[in-house]
Amino acid sequence: MSELLPISLCNIVAKMVEGLTCMIREAELRRSLTGIKISRDSPSISHILFADDTIIFCKASSVERAEIMRILRKYEEFQDRRLMWENAP
Repeated sequence: MSELLPISLCNIVAKMVEGLTCMIREAELRRSLTGIKISRDSPSISHILFADDTIIFCKASSVERAEIMRILRKYEEFQDRRLMWENAP
């Protein structure tokens, strides 16, 4: 027997991830976050989502770190979920 999630639960998870993606994109548009580029002419990559993991790319600065923390805390608040901070570097 496979372990499939009901479609309604999948839709809820998709909406939650969409909200996080939207907050990251808004920060990038405000230039609060800087994604990475593979080449000069390529689009910037600010984050990658895979299963229940998210990788966020930015400059190694205290300003961008603070912006990521602000986004993640806002995400926690809006989703009424707790992130696993103890696994963060």
